[in-house]
Amino acid sequence: MATRKIDRRPHIVVTGTAKTERFTSPQQGGGKAAIPSVDRARHGAALRRVLAEIEADLATRRGRATPAGIEAPGGFYLEFESPPGFALRLESLEYAPSGIELVAARRVDDTTFATVYVPQGKIEFFVKRIEAYLAETSRSGKPKNERLINSIATIRLAVAESFWTDDLDALPAPNTRSWWEVWLRGDDYEVLVRFRAQAQRMGVTIGERHLTFPERTVVLVEGTLEQFASSLDFLDTLAELRHAAEIGSFFTRLAPQEQAAWAVDLAARTKAPSKDAVAVCILDTGVNRGHALLGSVLSAKDMHTGKPQWGVDDHHGHGTEMAGVAAYGDLRAALASQGPVDVRHRLESAKILPPPPGQNRKDLYGAITAEGVGYAEIASPERLRVISMAITTTDFRDRGQPTSWSSEVDALCAGTDGAQRLFFVSAGNLREDAGLQFRERNETEGVHDPGQAWNALTVGAYTDRTQIDESSYRGWTSVAERGDLAPTSTTSCIWEAQWPIKPDIVMEGGNMALSPNRKEADFPDSLSVLSTYYKPNVRQFTATGDTSAATAAAARFGAIVRAEYPKLWPETVRALIVDSAEWTPKMQAEINGARGSEGVAHLLRCFGYGVPDGERALWSAGHALTLMVEDELQPFDGTSSPDPVLT
Repeated sequence: MATRKIDRRPHIVVTGTAKTERFTSPQQGGGKAAIPSVDRARHGAALRRVLAEIEADLATRRGRATPAGIEAPGGFYLEFESPPGFALRLESLEYAPSGIELVAARRVDDTTFATVYVPQGKIEFFVKRIEAYLAETSRSGKPKNERLINSIATIRLAVAESFWTDDLDALPAPNTRSWWEVWLRGDDYEVLVRFRAQAQRMGVTIGERHLTFPERTVVLVEGTLEQFASSLDFLDTLAELRHAAEIGSFFTRLAPQEQAAWAVDLAARTKAPSKDAVAVCILDTGVNRGHALLGSVLSAKDMHTGKPQWGVDDHHGHGTEMAGVAAYGDLRAALASQGPVDVRHRLESAKILPPPPGQNRKDLYGAITAEGVGYAEIASPERLRVISMAITTTDFRDRGQPTSWSSEVDALCAGTDGAQRLFFVSAGNLREDAGLQFRERNETEGVHDPGQAWNALTVGAYTDRTQIDESSYRGWTSVAERGDLAPTSTTSCIWEAQWPIKPDIVMEGGNMALSPNRKEADFPDSLSVLSTYYKPNVRQFTATGDTSAATAAAARFGAIVRAEYPKLWPETVRALIVDSAEWTPKMQAEINGARGSEGVAHLLRCFGYGVPDGERALWSAGHALTLMVEDELQPFDGTSSPDPVLT
């Protein structure tokens, strides 16, 4: 029988076609947001009275002497609270010409709180708006500034708790010394110098590293809430307070009964990549390149570490597991094959987790992540690479809100330093009740930090594994059906609508087995992903899975696409991967049966856009063309023209 010829044609890439056009924004339709109904005179007078009391309190505080060596506070903070069931007009609470800045906002139940920095002498901005509300009427016959003033239930001077943007349940107890993620206003070095002087006076401990974002500096601080609240100087520099995240421990799987000869045979059949090939940079616990399957794809000069005393070897096993998947995919297919295996991409390793008993708690994870990427880029600056990080926190309290870690990942992807990057990060795994309350627990445990990063490809896990081979699991059944979400994969179902749909894609992450009495769940090797073990003198292979293995597989997928289209921008490769993704029949059936757009949106936050397809990502066909246009969009021309210009 003749073999059917596969119709593979390169995608068409178009560049340099943009031209400048005048653009006028169309009128925006839609109804206006509801505002509470209040007694105008009584409400305005009450807010004006509150501001007068605040002004008197501030005058008293300014009369107190400022300690020597500490700069006098340049302003203060007001906390605005909305009526229950209504939202504050956040955009109207700041005014850049006067230096008035919205620094934090949070929602508790159905009430919105906003913390606003006000320079000394600028409280009149709000006083005048309240007075205009009381005395003036707009053309529509409504009180002037009605939408702003009616949305404010009360105003108070902010306290340390006002800057807390995590869940209130995570707020450390009174007089409890904890590590805090402190976001300072400003991004210049003077901000950090000033804060260090304040911290010394307050008796708190500051971490070694800091992160800088536009208009913000982030440091890790150990202290109590009471220490923060007692210092007006500290509050003068503050933008947000968050709880410092902790990285959870990794777990290993029971090893399959494979023989070392299989690894040697596969190594002999593997065609090693060239020295200048695309690389997958693995940010993890290190990699053992002494494994027979890894030495040819990972050079000793491409192994890096956060600190020399950590070494570059894998102290845990997780990094070597990720390396095996990133190089070969699930090893079962490669081991079972008879012919040559062509690996077109290399590996790099950046060890960002120290061996025990060390821990990174005193450092900001974003800074450590950036350093890990930097090690690889400095060593091989011209090499194309994708970055794989299957490390997350153990909690999901951020619920989609940016953190210092996710913001640093976003900055690395966006190229704020001049280099865009293709970054894969895992969605994170649930552990409590995993497999026992399948889908209910998955849909109520949010993607873990930093998986909420907008610019990274966040990878969840699905599974096609349902056949249990081990006799020790006789009578057990697979938890997830073929094509469903993997039992440990987290979702963004509990996030509010303004946060991104995560995960972006899903890859094979293995399945779990449920006992006959449905009270136990476990990870049989036959339902897992096979990878390299970090102690080859003990055994060659180990079972792995979850969103970690899915992330390594996705990074391998990205490297394959970059190898085929080396001139594409990283963001174009990301788009190709997501565009190639398709829902499995199981996912599609659920989406087809969903009730309305909300039901579809909910399922998108479970599965993302589905499972990437290699053929679709790499090739066009005679009846299916992929046309890519790479260019830049500049929304404004920088002139005083009243109309924007699209470039």
